[in-house]
Amino acid sequence: MLNENQESVLGHRGQRICILVLGMHRSGTSAIARVLSLLGAGLPGTLLEPAHGNEAGHWEPRLIQELNDELLREIGSTWDDWRAIEWGLAPAHRRFYYKSAISRIIEEDFGKDEVVVLKEPRICRLTEIYLDVLGELEFDTRVVIPVRSPEAVCASLNKRDGTSPLIAQLYWLRHVLEAERSSRHLPRAVVDFDDLNTDWRAEADRIVAELDLPFKDPDTSTEEEIDSFLDPELVSFRRKRRARGTSPHVAAWSREAYAALTKLAKGEEREEAEKELDRINKEFTRFADLFSAHVAELKIARDAAQTKIVELEAKLAQAEAVQVEQVCAALESQKQVVEGLNEVLAERAGLLSVQSDTIVELTSEIAQAKSDLRAADHELSSQAARIA
Repeated sequence: MLNENQESVLGHRGQRICILVLGMHRSGTSAIARVLSLLGAGLPGTLLEPAHGNEAGHWEPRLIQELNDELLREIGSTWDDWRAIEWGLAPAHRRFYYKSAISRIIEEDFGKDEVVVLKEPRICRLTEIYLDVLGELEFDTRVVIPVRSPEAVCASLNKRDGTSPLIAQLYWLRHVLEAERSSRHLPRAVVDFDDLNTDWRAEADRIVAELDLPFKDPDTSTEEEIDSFLDPELVSFRRKRRARGTSPHVAAWSREAYAALTKLAKGEEREEAEKELDRINKEFTRFADLFSAHVAELKIARDAAQTKIVELEAKLAQAEAVQVEQVCAALESQKQVVEGLNEVLAERAGLLSVQSDTIVELTSEIAQAKSDLRAADHELSSQAARIA
């Protein structure tokens, strides 16, 4: 990695360095961001909390994700929309607003770190905006593109969200095609996610070399932390799986795009790979133009159904709460009745105890009387004998 004698960690023009991680959700973006941070890149101050499906952490700025969602909604899109975004169609004052907001968050979230890593999968579709902002902030931007097989991404999304393989491949294509095309003019490294998990040291050395990053060789504790973080048990669906029920056209585009990206990761046939990706992007865009309206209608219907489900679940929860409250009230009433019966039983037990004591005393007196009667009979018998 970095020679110990290197004097500065700044970019070639004396700028701070931003390592921009551009990758599809579930493609290893979090792993790449964490490894780069452990090697020396600064992380944002407001990290997104770990969640189901990413318990080891997202390692991305929460404020950026929230802003990206807001931006996508405003231009009629979402993170899981596979249609292209036309950022230039947004009004100029709104473009200025979002660029200013992104700039403010980056400045506040990353402090004064001279090398930072910025990762948030939605940026794949908003790269143009972020590159403008990073340029205005005088960052020297360098890109890492983590690549994972579409089959594995589809399987992971299906497990986490129940997303169908066909729709997931559309998401994957849109993210990887735009991330690759928008970053060609920048220093970049394409990294196969499986290779990272198999031998992270070799992949880290390659990333540092290809991006000319000013990182020192990691010490033993850092290596152990990375080894622990990349524990195979924490990596879901590492093994490539074949997606089922997908469109032949989409499946072909996915396979071909993944093959081209794999060539870029291995540094093979770059020009041919980029031409192949351009061809796929052109065909995919034509497909999107033809079917995006219909798919958008289906998505609206799906979202409406999901909203209805949420409403019904809320009503069910409310009904269950009322039922629980009624049961609790009935139990409390029964408890009071039982307590009253216990008091009556205690009172009657006390009376019974007193009566038992009286019976014992009377029994003792009767026994004494019988004894006295026998003594009197004996005395009477004796007197009668003497008289006779």
